[in-house]
Amino acid sequence: MNHRLTNLIFALLLLFSASLVAHARSVEFKAGVVDIQKIFEPNYKTVKIQIGIDQERARIQKENNEDLAQLKEIHKLVEVQTEAENFAIIVEK
Repeated sequence: MNHRLTNLIFALLLLFSASLVAHARSVEFKAGVVDIQKIFEPNYKTVKIQIGIDQERARIQKENNEDLAQLKEIHKLVEVQTEAENFAIIVEK
């Protein structure tokens, strides 16, 4: 099965490359490079959006930290109760 898949992929690549060669002979191939960072950096809209993203990220991180603190507090309370009652195991309801 794996060998058949390899052969199929190879055949498709060969067919694709042959069509590229045929197309390249009839049309001159041109390529360009665009530096997206240079386009976006000076744009005030991009800066405004990035500030909003950073603020939202900070808000989410603060919520996560608060939730984590609450979970740690609950865990500590369960741990204290477990030791006080001498339980061997605690099962969540």
